[in-house]
Amino acid sequence: MFYNSSLLLAQTQTCGIVGTPTIDECCATITVTAPLGSNTWDCKMLDGTYEYSSSHPTNTFTHCYNAIGDYDIVLTYYDNIGNPLCGAGTRIEIEELCADTCAYHLCWEAVLANSCLMDTVKSITLMIAGVETVFNFSAPIEGTGNYQDIVDEILDILDGLGWTGTFKSYAGDINKAIFECKKGSDIIPGFTFFDSTIPILSLNGVKICNNVASSLSIPFYHECAY
Repeated sequence: MFYNSSLLLAQTQTCGIVGTPTIDECCATITVTAPLGSNTWDCKMLDGTYEYSSSHPTNTFTHCYNAIGDYDIVLTYYDNIGNPLCGAGTRIEIEELCADTCAYHLCWEAVLANSCLMDTVKSITLMIAGVETVFNFSAPIEGTGNYQDIVDEILDILDGLGWTGTFKSYAGDINKAIFECKKGSDIIPGFTFFDSTIPILSLNGVKICNNVASSLSIPFYHECAY
């Protein structure tokens, strides 16, 4: 006797949201019933986006919204050829927006690959009490390979000013792509200062163009992401 596997899965597939979604600021964490066999699911989030089983093998996902409101979540399961099997739904209420993750950010590649070579790095410009202020390093640092020395000088200056915040060389581990530095497809280090109590404006030094030395300031970008 032959059985239609899709029909059997349709009859046995349980479609549902497990428990109550957890809300944290603007984000909802949702667990759904695992699909059987080659079945799949998608979840319409009512903000114009979907979550898919192919992206969430544990069947738990977190989705963040950009606006306060009530959102009807629509979950649908499909068989292996894309026919809908069953569905479920729930409503979640987002009552607050997520706090921005903000950083002063500069990619190391901007120092190395400026149109003219950054020969030495000498200082950093900070905003102190509304005034742009230059702080010199203890000694000029060669700009083509002494990344960690530059980091140490910057942090020494900031710490001496009572700075608070978080420094990261590689910002991809917080899942904020705009802070990630790349050279082609390779991830490279950067200077990223999250939640800095002191505005960080520029890295300053000397460039060499056609064997002529002149000053060069490379600005930090202040960017925010949810």
